Amino acid sequence: MMRSLKSVQFWVWMLVLIASALRVREFLASRSLWLDEVALLLQIKRRSYEALLLNGVGGNQGAPAAYLLLSKLSLGQFSSLEFGARFAPLLAGIGTMVASAWLVTISLRNTMTRILGLVLIGSSPWLIYYSAEGKHYMQEVLIALLLVCVSIRYEQGKISLFLLGVLGMLSVWFSHNAPTVLCACGALLFAKVAMGGDRTGAVRLLCIFCSWIVSFALHASTTMRALFGNRELYNHWGHGLAPWRKGVSAVVPWMGDVWGRLMEYAFIPADLQSAIELLPSGSRATVDLVLLTLVVLGIVRMFRERSALAPYIPLILGVSFSLALLRISPFSSRLLLYVVPFLLLSAASGLTWLFEIVRDRGALLASVGVGAFIFVVGPSVALSTERFIRPFDRTDMKGALRYLVGARSPGELVVMRRSDATVATLYAKRDRSVQVPFLDANWKIAKPRTMCARLRKKVLHAQDQQIWIVGVLKAAEVSGAVDAMERECAVVGDRFENGGFFAARLRLRR
Repeated sequence: MMRSLKSVQFWVWMLVLIASALRVREFLASRSLWLDEVALLLQIKRRSYEALLLNGVGGNQGAPAAYLLLSKLSLGQFSSLEFGARFAPLLAGIGTMVASAWLVTISLRNTMTRILGLVLIGSSPWLIYYSAEGKHYMQEVLIALLLVCVSIRYEQGKISLFLLGVLGMLSVWFSHNAPTVLCACGALLFAKVAMGGDRTGAVRLLCIFCSWIVSFALHASTTMRALFGNRELYNHWGHGLAPWRKGVSAVVPWMGDVWGRLMEYAFIPADLQSAIELLPSGSRATVDLVLLTLVVLGIVRMFRERSALAPYIPLILGVSFSLALLRISPFSSRLLLYVVPFLLLSAASGLTWLFEIVRDRGALLASVGVGAFIFVVGPSVALSTERFIRPFDRTDMKGALRYLVGARSPGELVVMRRSDATVATLYAKRDRSVQVPFLDANWKIAKPRTMCARLRKKVLHAQDQQIWIVGVLKAAEVSGAVDAMERECAVVGDRFENGGFFAARLRLRR
């Protein structure tokens, strides 16, 4: 028995090491900075530690106080902007794997569920990607896992109430979603104590809850206050809030849509999501329903096994969804990254249950189990394998600038969208090898005639001047705009396009 337990622990920690290596690989790839990373990075670099703690950041950006301070510190330790901005997320990504191993060890009894759950978390494309992006999303995941682990250990009598209270107070300074997780954990702990008739314990828990509220109020009144009332952010994430103004008839399909998108985000790799979106609505809904069913089956099985984790998952999801119904916090994509490990563990539990049924009941159920395995495990493992070959990269600003340095002749105008120019300017200031002498940040995609008129003003005194049109963050849109201009007013010469950027040299027709 002891030898078997040691063997399970060995494989658990081997998976943690392999998953950590995937995250380090993504970090070392040093891909181009994303626009959101640059926007937050510039705010952090310009502000002092005191200003970050008391006032947070502006520019439609936001992050917990602890993340801002850690990022400020790491930016001062690395000469590379990529490494400096992403070191804190890397540590959070590795910490997430350690916390996941701790969680499955203290809460799951089935060995196959533990191993499969760690495989899914370790190979999850988005959990790997955000472990090497200069944003706070992986820190949100780590704090959520730690809060659940601490709550379970408190239930088991392994952690004192005082330590639970202190960790809860600190967590809200590390994570915007910590209050959501604390609500779920606190409600569950209070319900169990109250149902057990322990009035003294219930009062003590209420005092702990008050300390959490005070800590959150301090964080909200300092670092987070710039986020409240921000209409641009509100509009950007509005699709994740219940559309009550359109009536109940609009809320019902919204509910199905946001849950379906959460399933896709948790289980479908980025490279396959575009293919999923091309499916007919009925087929896409079927995929979402299969994934949701698998998660529900896993939660049911956890309850049947009396797993300590079982009640936490539906409560955390329920609180998150309720906040979206109340239009307080969006139920959308990377803002919900912190629930992804719990969904993956639920899927692992559901798959294990299916395999056990298959083993006992035959071929028909075997096909169901294999199908579910393909839906969930296949894409994640495929993407994690690809990680060893090519880290996922949404943009390639460094590649675009290097290409321009080699292809552009002196005096040729370079035109970019404002979002691209923001990132390009940062690189050009720090790296002489990719400096571009002229950079116009005011070009936006518009109707072909409007774009042609704007460019004619730029080259009013040199009608034959060559112009480079470059697109990185939305390369496909810029490519389409150049096609439209070619039909309307331009002669396009050199043209280069890959997965990370688009560049074209053109001359306006007279």
